[in-house]
Amino acid sequence: MSTNHTPGPWRLGGAATPENMAILGTHGGIVATIPFGQDRPFAAADTETEARANARLIAAAPDLLAALEQIAYSDFSADVARQKARAAIAKAEGKS
Repeated sequence: MSTNHTPGPWRLGGAATPENMAILGTHGGIVATIPFGQDRPFAAADTETEARANARLIAAAPDLLAALEQIAYSDFSADVARQKARAAIAKAEGKS
């Protein structure tokens, strides 16, 4: 499947600044940032903990997409697809 987004895998990069959590691409460039802080008007999260959880979910997006593409568009082994899906879910939940 062809996509236009930055190729994965993506990973949580920690705080890009004291008030922004970073999601990094394969080569270490910033794919996205999640601003946080209750006193910031456009913050996506109130706390660093919430921002980190949001960033993990975003970082797992390429893995989740790959697992869904395998299920939706190919003759696949249910076991392999299940393994990919579980790995992507674990990444989104911060368990990998």
